[in-house]
Amino acid sequence: MFCKCSVHYHNLQESLRTIFIFVDLFIVFAFIRKRLKHAQHAWMVYKPVLSSEE
Repeated sequence: MFCKCSVHYHNLQESLRTIFIFVDLFIVFAFIRKRLKHAQHAWMVYKPVLSSEE
């Protein structure tokens, strides 16, 4: 019985680790997307300035 329990616990640990990896990836992806949006916005703002300076 104890062995069964430990195996179940090990499986739970594995699945938790997988979930955490997915969550980390999702957070990183969302963060990068947000930064890209900001960068795009900044580029839209700075582009006319750069072209007018030439």
